[in-house]
Amino acid sequence: MDPATALHHLGGVAELDALRPLEVSASTLRRLVAEGSIVRIRRGCYALPDTDRVTIAETAWRGRATCVTVAERCGLPLLAAHDGVHLAIPAGRNHGRDHLCLPSHVTAHHVADPHQAGTFAGAIDLASRCTAREEQLVIVDAALSRGLLRRGDIAGFTATGGERRAFLLRHASAASGSLLETMTGLILRRARIPFAQQVEIEGLGRVDFVVDGRLIVEVDGRATHDTPEQFVEDRRRDRAAAIRGYRVLRFTYGDVIRRPDTVLADVRSALAAPSRL
Repeated sequence: MDPATALHHLGGVAELDALRPLEVSASTLRRLVAEGSIVRIRRGCYALPDTDRVTIAETAWRGRATCVTVAERCGLPLLAAHDGVHLAIPAGRNHGRDHLCLPSHVTAHHVADPHQAGTFAGAIDLASRCTAREEQLVIVDAALSRGLLRRGDIAGFTATGGERRAFLLRHASAASGSLLETMTGLILRRARIPFAQQVEIEGLGRVDFVVDGRLIVEVDGRATHDTPEQFVEDRRRDRAAAIRGYRVLRFTYGDVIRRPDTVLADVRSALAAPSRL
């Protein structure tokens, strides 16, 4: 069989032992590697040039994607950039055997059960090894919001330490539809300021937060608010809120992530200011 066709049938990447039954010869593979139509990942492992890097890593280094790699694959938000591929690998493996020495772009998570670590809940549990607790909370909230995770799954985390697990259970909310909502909720909750999240107000629509029953807090990411149409709609909503007696504070990504103390101070000032209506 043509090597490219064989690799395509095998998911874009395969070891030589899987290619031989398809009558793909080593000499043909070497020629195609020299031509650039096939990539040699390591000794005995080949891939098509456009194969997903995570799929390549799972086959080439015989592991399962886990941790932040699974979060990225599922489109879940992260607070920081995480380079490379995170793989769950059997705890007792000798990486010097079978040419499995891991390259620098692969982060190994040595675990007793790679299959469990490759499940969604197992991967988010292992994310505790590579993320700050706030970032893991962002991932958990997004997963709860999309129905990918249940609160019971969080309680069953084992890689996540007890103190952090308690933090996640205390603060996790399926109502948080974005990274900014998670982080804003955390700011308010830590300050013990009462709020309701994703509140429907007649004539206004759904708002991110109603704080202490009288202050609307909206957190605006550029992806959803940086269009002329959304600019007009946001102003309409602000007018509708004012007519109904609410104050409105809008915060950006930079405000929430880089200046949380300012966000908290502004919220407290708005709550303390006398009404002029």
